[in-house]
Amino acid sequence: IQITTSSGLKKEEVESLVRDAESHAAEDKKRRAFVELKNRADQMVYASEKTLRENEGKAPAAEAAAVREACEEVRKAFQADDESGITAGLGRLENANHKLAEALYKSTAEQTASSAGAGSASPPQDGEDGKTQAPPRNGVIDAEYVVDDKKN
Repeated sequence: IQITTSSGLKKEEVESLVRDAESHAAEDKKRRAFVELKNRADQMVYASEKTLRENEGKAPAAEAAAVREACEEVRKAFQADDESGITAGLGRLENANHKLAEALYKSTAEQTASSAGAGSASPPQDGEDGKTQAPPRNGVIDAEYVVDDKKN
């Protein structure tokens, strides 16, 4: 017994379709790369706009404006299906995002340093830095007790 699917196509028709697919393989590959580029551009624009929304008021105006302009440039090239425009816009958007992230990181580091500096104006007391031990309070000493059953 032999089980086969009946597609209704003759052997010549199948071979013709295979040849047709092989002849368009380069076009399909190019189209796939373009669609992946458009997906990457769409994701980058979304992530950039989300970062701007989440850091509204924290982001420096110049860097935020550069990111918005680059997003708009990518969006226009995206709508026009301009592959070179999308690629160029993505490069600008990535650079603008890096500058924005750097500025946000610096401002966060400065805020952390200023809040830490204001809170610890006095030098650390014994025991706070982990290198020296605080003197015992009320005669209580923290220690470990080990029973040694060995007789010398």
